Amino acid sequence: MTATRAGAGIEAALDEALGMHDETARRSVELDDNEQFPADFCSRLDGFGVPAYYVPTEWGGALFDHEEMIRLWRTAARRDISAVTAHAKTYLGVAPVWIAGSPEQARATADAVMSGSPVAWALSEPEHGADLLSGSVTAAAEPDGYRIDGVKWPINNATRSGRVTLLARTGRDGSGRGQSLFLVDKSALQPGTWRTLPKVRTHGIRGIDISGIEFDGALLPADALIGAEGSGLETVLLALQFTRTMCTALSLGAGEHALRLAARFTAARVIQKRPLAERPFPVSVLARSAALLTAAEATSLVAGRSLHSLTAEMSVTSVVAKALAPTLV
Repeated sequence: MTATRAGAGIEAALDEALGMHDETARRSVELDDNEQFPADFCSRLDGFGVPAYYVPTEWGGALFDHEEMIRLWRTAARRDISAVTAHAKTYLGVAPVWIAGSPEQARATADAVMSGSPVAWALSEPEHGADLLSGSVTAAAEPDGYRIDGVKWPINNATRSGRVTLLARTGRDGSGRGQSLFLVDKSALQPGTWRTLPKVRTHGIRGIDISGIEFDGALLPADALIGAEGSGLETVLLALQFTRTMCTALSLGAGEHALRLAARFTAARVIQKRPLAERPFPVSVLARSAALLTAAEATSLVAGRSLHSLTAEMSVTSVVAKALAPTLV
């Protein structure tokens, strides 16, 4: 891993490392058309050291200021939103570990992430979607741990990940204390007790690993439980305050790329001997778009800084930011 870079300079450093913007964007479109995973771009993010920013400094990583992560994701999303969506999923998967995991879980997870191993966050189910209270994947207590049965789908990085943070039912169906979180190391599961499900065809971000995972009597050790039994939903809600805020960066990067393309077109397109850039209506559209993007940026940065300075407000701030940024873009 490369050394971390502080402050706003981190954007410039990653921008330089990723190379020519247009060339990368063209390759992104090509991969998306062919539904191919952006492995090369993800490798370049690994080489820059982005995984270190998913791990708190307490556990040997570089995550100290969430604004830095917003800058990183935003810079990457300007070029390839599919790649950064695939890569960033690891942060979503490990956030519950930093919140409620044991020191042993945190160390093992940090080592895996820093080595470049993706982590998935298995919440959604075919019959329930994001209705987490109705989740039917079960974790039945066994003498030495838990038996996992059921399907999680669709899940980002379900197939490519080495580890999965899994929400499963340990108590009464529909109860706020009926779900628990588990840290699943796929390599430690017995063969035949789990399988990945085929990639889902999607309208956008077509190349990334949106697939699923099915468990059939998979046995987890007792120390796979994250936090107390029954605290899974509470931990998920806390983690979402971080992940919703960070995901605004994806919208910012996509919006900046779109605005750049539109501005370039209006400058080059000539109608009746006048470029569109000299006509009031196209210019007003560009100006309004730039203003909306600035509003989205302000929302993202305020929310990111609030994670450190106004944490008690994040249950509201994160929701507003997550809804507003993609809507404005």
